[in-house]
Amino acid sequence: MPLNHTSNRCIQTAAACFFLLFLSSTALGQRVKNETIEYNYLQLPSEPLDATVKNYQSKVTQNYLADNAEKQAKYDEEMATAQANFEQEEAEYPALVAAAEQKYEEEMKAWKEKSIADKVIEKKILEEDNRPVMQSPPVPFLQHVQEPKLQREYDAEALASTYLVLDGFNDAADNTVTIEVVMYGFESTNPRVVSEVKNILKDGQTRKVTYYHIEYTYRHTMTVTVNNPDGSGRFKLAPSELNNYTKYETKASTTRPALNHDALITMHEEEIIQNNLEFIRNLINDKMGFKNQPRSVELYFINDKKGEYADITEGYNLMTSGLNAVFEEPENAKDLAEGLVIDWDLSGIPWETTMPLPRTQ
Repeated sequence: MPLNHTSNRCIQTAAACFFLLFLSSTALGQRVKNETIEYNYLQLPSEPLDATVKNYQSKVTQNYLADNAEKQAKYDEEMATAQANFEQEEAEYPALVAAAEQKYEEEMKAWKEKSIADKVIEKKILEEDNRPVMQSPPVPFLQHVQEPKLQREYDAEALASTYLVLDGFNDAADNTVTIEVVMYGFESTNPRVVSEVKNILKDGQTRKVTYYHIEYTYRHTMTVTVNNPDGSGRFKLAPSELNNYTKYETKASTTRPALNHDALITMHEEEIIQNNLEFIRNLINDKMGFKNQPRSVELYFINDKKGEYADITEGYNLMTSGLNAVFEEPENAKDLAEGLVIDWDLSGIPWETTMPLPRTQ
């Protein structure tokens, strides 16, 4: 793998030499063009693993699943209790109705047996209406139990195999460095519609216009732990970038927007999972992996229509071939680059020039 890094250095050196080669031609007023060449190379790790380590294994732990299970168990228990109470009340209901009807009939019979004088006194003088009223028992109903708000559960194996990949290593169990990402759950403020009154100048007159937008903030905190094959800790990080809240804000409009809370949350739940895991993948590969990195180099060459600068044209073609081979054929790329550095005669090239040296990006 370091061969690619060496090849890349050779390519950069050769590019500089190649640039110097045609400076004498530019001094003679030849037309110079430039072209940006894209190529890939292997970036070496900043904290390389021991050379004997060839394998890695990764996993994602959703720390909030235990809390989900606890909330779900409590909900299921309350639902079972509510169902049991409902069934018991349903079973007892016919008897309660029969008892209420019997009581009503007895009270009505007693009321009918009262004299008319007693009824008049109660109603007119005492202002009491003692005529019996049927007292029906309440109809049984299933008690409502608030459903818990659970964090979304993801396919942990799929997340690990997609994002927690250590470039340049095998996903195998022998002499393995282990990578674990712990997800602590999605957090957000409640989305809200915000209004703002602005003074708008139109047709020479200023009027007040109300603008609306939706905003809320969210995050999904994660940590990453890496252990050596012997089980000793290599590092554990809780990147501050993953602790910060991201603010979402829609474009302002004079029409008050409809607020779809669930749709907003779902959209950003998935997006932040992907972004955070991609961030962690780059982090661990910067430290331990051999990343396939895109890079570009700008080459200058002479527009040689008459074939007077065949050596420079040949050098340009060799340089282009070398850049394209850096990742796929590193040995060939190294040979091409070193050949350019060694074979070109740079003596006699004027150094008095203001043209910038070749640069990589």
